[in-house]
Amino acid sequence: KTSDYFLRIGDTSDYAPFYIARALLHEKKNPEKSGADLKKAFQLDPNEWRTWHYYQQYLIKKNETRELQTVSKNAYAKFPQNPVLGLNYAKALTLSGQFETALSVLKKLQVLPYEGAQEGHDLYEEVLLGQALARIKKGAYKEAVRLIDESRKWPENLGAGAPYDPDTRLQDYLAAHCYTKMNRKAEAEKLYDRIADYT
Repeated sequence: KTSDYFLRIGDTSDYAPFYIARALLHEKKNPEKSGADLKKAFQLDPNEWRTWHYYQQYLIKKNETRELQTVSKNAYAKFPQNPVLGLNYAKALTLSGQFETALSVLKKLQVLPYEGAQEGHDLYEEVLLGQALARIKKGAYKEAVRLIDESRKWPENLGAGAPYDPDTRLQDYLAAHCYTKMNRKAEAEKLYDRIADYT
């Protein structure tokens, strides 16, 4: 098998893409070896954005948030115009609860649109809802509703246009909860009815 030939070569190669390819081949069977190969690729060619990207993806899967944040910040500083590394940095910030900084990164990105390009929007939504939940915990319901409404948008710079009938039930539920807490029951009921109708 191809994967066996990759293993036989050992660590003699000085070609970073070789280690990326081998890491992806062995990702499920041997995640530790996969991680070591991605680190090797990263060390061999730090001037290639893909080595940063694949190493970041490995750190995300391993939930290594501290190292991910350091690597992602450095990658974004080195390649500020690269949308893939920008999204990775925003993801790292989101995972560590730094929603406002993540949002500022997302606003600067220019993600080219392509079929199924929804990662940027999903991250944008996650960041704003994370901020909204923090406001809800503090009882700042009016500000939470503003953030929830903001999360319904589909910014053009993130590479995806709004679908014909987007699913906003999560936003509707959170906003309805806020309206209930603010004694604006008619607005809450309207949103609960919309959730039921969509379902």
